[in-house]
Amino acid sequence: MTTFKECFWGCSSLSTIPENMFANCVNVDSFSYTFANCNIYNLPTNLFADCINVTSFDTTFWDCQTPSIPSGFFSNNIKVTTFENTFYQTSVKSIPEDLFANCPEVTNFRQTFSSCSGLTSIPNNLFDNNTKVTNFNGTFSRCYNITGTTPNGTSNIEVWERACLLYTSPSPRDAHES
Repeated sequence: MTTFKECFWGCSSLSTIPENMFANCVNVDSFSYTFANCNIYNLPTNLFADCINVTSFDTTFWDCQTPSIPSGFFSNNIKVTTFENTFYQTSVKSIPEDLFANCPEVTNFRQTFSSCSGLTSIPNNLFDNNTKVTNFNGTFSRCYNITGTTPNGTSNIEVWERACLLYTSPSPRDAHES
């Protein structure tokens, strides 16, 4: 099996996940919608530890009752390219600073934490190792309780600006000046 896409989608009675549920699932490349609309309250720290070939966590925990994410949760998932909607509309209250630290191939964080009303802050170095990102569209949209500054990490460039820098093109003004 190379995908767990939609496996438990809508299983509202699912509230716990065994620690080793995906042990030895080395060839899995997608967890899209796997736990969407479930009532999972605790995420096992090593849930995806053996899933070293995953490229997509698209909408994995969408609309779950997950208040916390373990530190190092995605630390072995070095091939991931998308976290689009991963924690969309969950009850996440905080984000570990190292959550995406070992995910250097990510290009898409579109709406990753959108509508997480319990979030109050964003770790400053959250995206430091994600230098290939081209889409931060709505990453924290409708997270009305976040206070503080936008993460700028060690580069001192806000994450939103960094994504735009990848697609800079001459402005119409520059074309007229040449």
